Amino acid sequence: VLLDLMMPVMNGWELLELREKDVLLATIPVIVVSAAGERAENTRATDYIKKPVDIEILLKAIRQYCGEAPGAEQKAG
Repeated sequence: VLLDLMMPVMNGWELLELREKDVLLATIPVIVVSAAGERAENTRATDYIKKPVDIEILLKAIRQYCGEAPGAEQKAG
């Protein structure tokens, strides 16, 4: 999950809190993508990427926590 903390209706902190309480959801990696600075870094998310996002850093984090997309090796070659 790529999560912005500043969302309407339910903010990212609320989502992270609900995630921690659910055994199945707690295993899903969450990468916080936010300009919230230190407040964002101190979440219990899997990782934090500061906005504005460097696309290479974002893609590296996605690969790290989710692996390569099926068939990615075939497309690259």
